[in-house]
Amino acid sequence: MDNKESGNEEMIFAFNDKNQIVMFKAPEILYIEEGNKFFIVRTFESSTKCVFPSFDIFEIMEKLEYFRFVNSGLMANMNQIRAYDTNNNTLYFNEEIKINAVSASIKYIANNISQANNKAQQTKFLNKILPFMT
Repeated sequence: MDNKESGNEEMIFAFNDKNQIVMFKAPEILYIEEGNKFFIVRTFESSTKCVFPSFDIFEIMEKLEYFRFVNSGLMANMNQIRAYDTNNNTLYFNEEIKINAVSASIKYIANNISQANNKAQQTKFLNKILPFMT
């Protein structure tokens, strides 16, 4: 799935309930209604059921610093991403870079746990990420 150029307009993406990326123009979002394992994005023209992306997608986006977080786990500034292969869990970028999100997230977890000074910090980090890993 190719990301369409949107100029300077901020685009927001989420995963629909079929695990496909769906794009929204930020100014067109009326509100987001949160459920337990999903949320509904309502715009002027549609209502889309979305699921929270997996932990590895959150962390690879943050690590690359191409994106910033907005509410409900949506991520913005998607001009850099070209496609997401759900079968191989791989992200493809405009610069012909491809990154396996699973291996990147494992490295991220290992680095954060090893840098924690004590058990309390390790527990705090694990509690932060566990909801995204289920």
